[in-house]
Amino acid sequence: MELDKEKFKEWLESSSPEQIVGVRFSANNCPLAKWTKAEVYNSSFRCTNQKIIQLPTWAIEFVERLEKDFFKLKLTKEVSSKEGLEILAEIKD
Repeated sequence: MELDKEKFKEWLESSSPEQIVGVRFSANNCPLAKWTKAEVYNSSFRCTNQKIIQLPTWAIEFVERLEKDFFKLKLTKEVSSKEGLEILAEIKD
């Protein structure tokens, strides 16, 4: 099954803007992992740099941007729906 960027966007939009949808640096709880567990696979899924399944380019870029400049910008580990949507909007198809 392929991960669909639009479906992920819809999942983020289904939460209020300030709702926490995931956690940075958490293989089991990053927003992408939480979405795939809830909506795609209904099972265990982890965001890691190990190739368990081939992620589409947009998903790899989402995780990279999610964790980019974390320490420099003193970001919180929690990721809101609004922040997830902002990161996703920066990714070109």
